[in-house]
Parts: sequence; structure tokens; C-alpha cells
Amino acid sequence: MHSVPIRARISLSQCTRYTRLTHTNAITHAVTNKSLEELHRALRPTTSEKTGRDTAETGLRAVDASTKSEIDSWLTKTHPSPLLHSVCIELALQGTSRPLLRIVKGAFSSHDAGLVIELFNEVLQRTKDTEQQPVHLDSRILVAVVSAYSLINNYDGARTAVLAAPPSYNFTAGAVAPQTGLSGQKLAQAQSYVDSLRFEYALSSPHTLMHCLHKATGDGMRRYILDLYAALQQREVEVDAHGALNVSISDDAIYASFIKALTKTSKRGSPPLPKDVLDRPLPSLHTLSLNALLGAEVVGHTRVSRVMEILNHLQNLQTLPDQDTVAALISKLIDGRSRTGMDVFDVVQAMHAQCGEPLPVMICNALLSGLTRVGMGDVAMDVFRQMDGASIVTYNILIRAAVLRNDSNTTISLLKQLRERNIQPDAHTFSMLLIYLRKQHHPDAIGVVSKTMTDCSITPDLHIYSNMIDILAKEGLMDDAVRLLDKIENEEGIATTSVTYTSIISAYLAMSPQGLEEAQAMMARMKRRGLAFTHALFQYAITASLQNQHEFAPWVLLEQMNREPNVHITKNTLYILMKGFYDTRRYSDCERLLHFIQSHKLARPTDDAFGRIVDKVRRKLAQHGHVN
Repeated sequence: MHSVPIRARISLSQCTRYTRLTHTNAITHAVTNKSLEELHRALRPTTSEKTGRDTAETGLRAVDASTKSEIDSWLTKTHPSPLLHSVCIELALQGTSRPLLRIVKGAFSSHDAGLVIELFNEVLQRTKDTEQQPVHLDSRILVAVVSAYSLINNYDGARTAVLAAPPSYNFTAGAVAPQTGLSGQKLAQAQSYVDSLRFEYALSSPHTLMHCLHKATGDGMRRYILDLYAALQQREVEVDAHGALNVSISDDAIYASFIKALTKTSKRGSPPLPKDVLDRPLPSLHTLSLNALLGAEVVGHTRVSRVMEILNHLQNLQTLPDQDTVAALISKLIDGRSRTGMDVFDVVQAMHAQCGEPLPVMICNALLSGLTRVGMGDVAMDVFRQMDGASIVTYNILIRAAVLRNDSNTTISLLKQLRERNIQPDAHTFSMLLIYLRKQHHPDAIGVVSKTMTDCSITPDLHIYSNMIDILAKEGLMDDAVRLLDKIENEEGIATTSVTYTSIISAYLAMSPQGLEEAQAMMARMKRRGLAFTHALFQYAITASLQNQHEFAPWVLLEQMNREPNVHITKNTLYILMKGFYDTRRYSDCERLLHFIQSHKLARPTDDAFGRIVDKVRRKLAQHGHVN
């Protein structure tokens, strides 16, 4: 038997950890010795690291915040030199821009625009060497580069820079003066360059436009999207070198993308769109745009006349509407106890018949679900009897409605039909059966459900049981949910996970103002069984506690989350907490959370949803005379 060399036994994770430690030690040593040469070597990737530069924990990514701060302080006092410039470029490429920004500002003070351009060209060369495309650079630096090109009247050079390093949201004319110190005519010239080139990258091709729209939508940047739309409108008359429009609002996919972006970023209290935005007449639109407009009616106040008009134009194009959108519209209209939900269903049904297509079961299910939610179970059963191709989802909707209104005859009839039509039940079906039996005070409800699974040749697993527990908990049947948990852990011997417990813990907090005690007891049970807490568990629990306006539960959970070694408090968690406190006017909790964030150095407010809610909170606290 041949022994394996020790070096060959080192795992990939061990190698990564060794690499990280090596870089950390090298950088720390360079800072301690105040050696630019050592720092330069430690920051630059080796040949073997270049291809993995974005993912490897090398360079500045490997050091802590205090070391970064020490580097920044040291370089501030270092005399300018080519080596310092090279180090600052590497720092900027790794996310630390302040040293390079200082050099750039110094260049403007010395009236040396050429140095700024030279530094940027070195950035481009460095990223080309490491195959890092496109260049990810602080937009404040890009503002300075464009301003430098404006001083030598080189618009093409400025445009090339913007296309090479895509700007972020803060690439605006307002950033010119702070980053360059320019004034008078030079400032005006630089600002005009930045204004003109702000959306140059986004509008360079349909692909980049779609990408920028998608990112801005995810970041909730509604104002940016409106500005981008205005820029595209302004360019409608511009043509490229070949005499053809590069990107155009007339493009069906582009127009539809703008509709979706503005729809998704619309919030309660959002001002109406300007008159010239998304105002193209319906007859000029095509399938994607019409479906996007239909989707927009799902958000906010639904105008039935508008919905019918859009459906009419789709019908004229002999195109069917998106079934997800139609299902959501029907469900929403019926939830508002509006007859128009049925009217929309009838129109869509006629459109499918005209095209010779069967009506999708999803749309039928949306109608049934809406009808059962507003207490029109009899009408739902009439629609069901006329359906073709009912699915298990269809039956689950109707079974749930029958169970909740204690309609035993309908419940039993539907369960029999499942067997007769050979439709396989799922976890939801078994959960509703369990709820039905409990409502009938059956002495062995869980046993009957287990036998039914066996009769259906279904071997219950953790997924099925977890779904059943989730539904029981959401219906408020906490004793049954815990009893089922006891059964699968103690009798079935199935290993549970944190997901199994998450539903019960969240439900305790959502159902009762005193739910914190029960939730904590369930979390202690998790610990005893060796189950680790997860970020998702805390996030669901915090959300539930906010919805039920628990006074202490969010704080208990946050402190507990902070103590867990394998759980990190993310910006999204902080956003949920801050918004929950703000929406319920718990301003003292908002202030306390701000102090918590600052004292634990958890997150910096940035130009995103979290940053905006923090700004709103600070303004509100200032109105109430709080210092924050």
C-alpha cells in the first residue's frame, strides 16, 4: 500500500485558507514596515491567481477593516511616486478608492489632467492583464477621468472611458466639483461631458440597456430608470455611423422592459409617471409591451377598462395574454369582490377558444381560488364541473375551502374523485385531510392520514411532513403541528432540519402576542437535537414578530442572531427590521436600531433600499428632535 504524500492530502479549502493567510500576513507585514514595495507585491495577483481574481480571497479582500484603515492613513502621508500610483490603482481595483481619489484630486490641483488620464489607462491595462472585463471602478474616479478629458476637449476619449468602465448611479454632474475642485468655465465643461455621457454605456446596445434596467430594478432605483428613459427618448433621433438607430423605445422588448422596471419599482405613495413616459398608444404596441402593461395593472389600482382594452388589442394581434399575469389579475379582482374578475375570465376564455387553445389550468385555478376566498364556494364548484384537466392544485383549492366551511359531503366527494381519476395527492392534500379530521374530532387523525399515504403508495418523507407542518401552523393549529413534529422525530425516526422548525417558530410569533416564549422553547428544542440556527429561520421569525407588533421579540431575535457564530446579520435583515419599525411608527426602536448598527459596525447605508429607509428614519427622528 502506497502512502499518499502529505502535500497531496491538503484539501482545496485548506489551500484557500493558506493562500488567504499568506496574503494577510504579507500585507500586514508591509504595513508594519511601511514598505510600498512589499505592499505592491502582496496586492498584485500572481500568475496562477489572475484567472480567479474575482473569487479568490486574495489581496485586500483578505485583510480586516482596521488594516485597511491603517493602509489609508499611511498612504495619505506618503510622497507621490510611480510606485505609490501603482499601489493606489491596485487598491482601487480591489474596492478601496480613497488613496487613488486623493492622487487624482492632487493632479487637478496641479493642473495635470494628463496624469489622471495616464492613471486610468494604467487601470485599463491592469484589468486587461488580469482578464477582468468590464472594469469595476468607483464612479467618482470615472467622473474625474471624464472631467480630465473635458479639459483637453477630447470627447471621444471620455466616451471610451465610460464604455470601458460602466458607471454606477452616482456618476452625475453633481459629483464633478467635489471630485475635481474645478470651477467656472472648466467646471461647466466637465459637467456637460458627464451629463452627456451618463447613460452612454447603458444605451450602447440593447443588451447593455436590458442589463442596466434589470440591475436598477433589483436595486429599486426608480429615479434612475426614469432618467434612463428620458435619455433614450432624447436619443431617438440620433443614429449610429451606419444610419440606423442603435436602441429605440419602439423596440417591443425594450419598451416592455421599461414597463416592467417601473412597475416593479412602484411603491405606495410613488408619484404618477410623467406624461411623456410610457404613453405610446396601444395600437402601436406589440405582444411583449401589451403583456407588460397588463402586468402593470396587477400593481396598485386595477383599471378594468384598461385591462379590457389591452386584452382587445392582444386579441387583434391573435396573441394570448401571459397566463401568470391573467391569473394574478383575476385573483386580485375577485378578492375585491368584483364581478369584473369573472368578466376578465370570460374574455380570456373566449380568446383561447378563438385560437383553438385550451384554457390553462392555472387561470382556472386562480378563478377557483379567488371564489373560495370570498365565500363563493358554490360558484367555484360550478366552474370546476365545467373544467377539463383539473390538477391536484385544483382539488387542493376546493378541498381546503370545503374543509374550512365544514362541508363534509364535498370534502369526501372530492377525495373520492382524486382516487377515481388517479390523481396523486400531495403534502397539501394530506394536510387538509388532517385538518378536516381534527375538525371532526377524530381520535387518531394523524394515524388516518399516515394510512392514507400508505394506501396511495406514498412513502412520507421529510419534505411531505414539513409541508404538512407548515400548513397546520399557518392555519393556527399549533398543537397539531407540534404533535406531528413529535411523531416524525420520535416515532418515524426521520431526521428533521431547521426548515421543519421554521414554520412553527414563525407561526408562534405571528399568532400570539405571547408567542416569544413558545418560539424560544422550540428553538431550545432545536439546539438539543443538534440543529443549527439559520439566517432564514431568524429572518422569518423577525418578520412574523414585526407583523404581530411584538414589543421585545425582534430585539431578542436580533441579539440572538448576533451571538450565533454561523449566522450573519445581513443588510436585508436590517432593512426588514428598520422598515417594520418605521411603518408601525416605532421611532424609538428605529433610533435604537441605528445605534445597534453603528456600535456593531454592521452595514453602511448605501444607495439602495436600505440606505433610503435609513435616510427616511433619520429625517423622521430629526423632526422629533432626536440626535442621530
